[in-house]
Amino acid sequence: MTGLSALFQLPPERAIAYLQAKGDRLTWNWWEMQGEAHARAFTVAKVARLDILQDIRAAVEKALAEGKTEHWFRQELEHTLRKKGWWGKQVDVDPTTGEAQLYQAGSRRRLQTIYRTNLQTAYMAGRQRQFDAERDRAPFVQYLAVRDSRTRPAHAALHAKVFRLDDPAWDLIAPPNGFNCRCRARNLSQRELDARGLTVATDTQIHSRAPEGERPVDPRTGETPERWLQRGVSIPDPARKGDRLYLWPDVGWDYNPGRAGIADIAVKKLAEAPAELAKPVIQSLVADLLERWLANPRGVFPLALIAGADAELIGARTRVALLSEETAAKQRVHHPELTAGEYAQAQACVDRGERIQDGARNLIYLLESEGYVTVVKATKSGEGLWVTSFRRLSNNEAKRDSEIRRLRRKGS
Repeated sequence: MTGLSALFQLPPERAIAYLQAKGDRLTWNWWEMQGEAHARAFTVAKVARLDILQDIRAAVEKALAEGKTEHWFRQELEHTLRKKGWWGKQVDVDPTTGEAQLYQAGSRRRLQTIYRTNLQTAYMAGRQRQFDAERDRAPFVQYLAVRDSRTRPAHAALHAKVFRLDDPAWDLIAPPNGFNCRCRARNLSQRELDARGLTVATDTQIHSRAPEGERPVDPRTGETPERWLQRGVSIPDPARKGDRLYLWPDVGWDYNPGRAGIADIAVKKLAEAPAELAKPVIQSLVADLLERWLANPRGVFPLALIAGADAELIGARTRVALLSEETAAKQRVHHPELTAGEYAQAQACVDRGERIQDGARNLIYLLESEGYVTVVKATKSGEGLWVTSFRRLSNNEAKRDSEIRRLRRKGS
C-alpha cells in the first residue's frame, strides 16, 4: 500500500489500542455490520469460524505493531487459511435465506484488502485521537487524497478541504472512506492555515441519503433498508456561487473510526485505572464527547465513577457506571429537556449527593441543592454497573418536595 512504510515511522500505540479494544464478530455479508459498529468489533465477511477470524486478527495486529509488510501478511495467513479450508471458491448456506451460495473465501486479493483496510483504519483512528488531544493548538483538519488514476471521484473531491475538528460533518467524511481507501488527514493550527492560504469549510450540511443511483441495494431482496441509506455532507461550491458540493463517503463508511466506539475503548481502560485517574478521564469524556454520542448512541458511555464502598454495598465489581444506548433512547423520550452539559451533574450527584439504597442492587444519588437525581444499578453478576436514570427534580416547589420524600422513603 502506498505510504504504509511511512505510517510505521510514527508510534503505533494509539492504532494498536484501537484494534485491541475491538471484540470479534462473525458476519455473512459485509453490510451486516456497518459504520460505527466496525469501531467496536473486528469482522471479515463470510468467516463463519471464530478461530479463523482470530487468526486473521492476530496477523493484522502483528503487522501493525511490528511494521510487517503486505507480502509478509499474505504469506503468514495463506498457509494457515488453506490448512483450515478457508481458501478459494466455496459453497455455503446463507444464514438469512437458507440458500446455498457460491462465495470467495480466502485469496491473495482478499488478504490484500484486509491488510490495507484494517491497517489504514487503525492508523487513522490513532491519528484522530492525536488530533483531538492537540485540538487547542490545532483545531482544524485537512482531508488529503492520493490523486492518481485509482482515486475514487468522491474521495478526490474531498482533497484539500479543511474542516473544524468539532464540525459534525468531519465525523462523516474522516478517512478512510471505503475499502482500500488511501486517503489521510492532517491537523492544522490557525497559523498554518493562514500560511497556506487555506479556508475552512463553512455552512456544512449533513444529508441522510445519497442520490438515487448511489443507494446500496440488497441483492437478495432488491430493496434498500433504511439503515443502509448513506450519509454525506455538502459545502458551498467555491467555483459556482449559490451551488453546493455534495461529498459522499463509500456506502457503510460514513463514520469517524477514531471517535466511533471511543467510549467503549475507554471503559476497558477505566476498569484498570486507579480512581484518581479514572474520574478525570470520565469527566473529560462527558465534556468532550457525550453530546456527539447522545445524538447517535452506539455501545456504552462511562458517565460516573462511584465510591468503592458504594460498589461493595450493591455487589458491583466495577465502579464505572455506564449509560447504554437503550437508556439513552429512553432518556431522550422521557427527559428531552436535558442538555448534554447537564449530564456532568451525574458525577456531582455521586460525589456530593445523598445516597439512598433502593433494594439490594440499586443506589439513588439525590443532589437536592442542584436539583438532580442519578440512579445506578448493579447487575446480578456484579460485572455491570448501569446508570438507569438521570433527571432533574421538578421546578414546582410542592412537587419537588413530594418527589424528594418519595425518594427517601425508598431507602427506609
